[in-house]
Amino acid sequence: MMLLWVCLAGVATYFAIWMLVKRSNWLYGSYYHNKASHLVVIADNTEQQLEWWIRSYYTNRRISGSHGKVSCLLIGHTEEADRLLEKLNRRYVELEFIHMTSDDGAVERWMKANQKVGERFIVMDLRVSYEEDTVKGKWSAS
Repeated sequence: MMLLWVCLAGVATYFAIWMLVKRSNWLYGSYYHNKASHLVVIADNTEQQLEWWIRSYYTNRRISGSHGKVSCLLIGHTEEADRLLEKLNRRYVELEFIHMTSDDGAVERWMKANQKVGERFIVMDLRVSYEEDTVKGKWSAS
């Protein structure tokens, strides 16, 4: 008889915790809900970061059960980046690569031309800022 009560208490506790988690997701899940379905990555010679971001984005989308599109705007790419992009493009169908010049206006023009009505972008700029690295003595050996 005691074992029955212990089992019932365990089931009730599990159910109560499950309901709390479900309710908290319902309450706080709408607090921040990203409705963007298009990730735009601006990159230059950052193959490892780019691969990590793309794989993470698609893994997150697959887990959440939603679909998304990734557009990579590549500025100053290398052959290694091209091989990586071909490999990723075979795996992820909704992946698009655009090779651009270093003109910043080209990125803005592309975004305005490709934004559909009601579509929201998430823009990630992975370009390296060399000006920040050369700030007075920041990376100098002492």
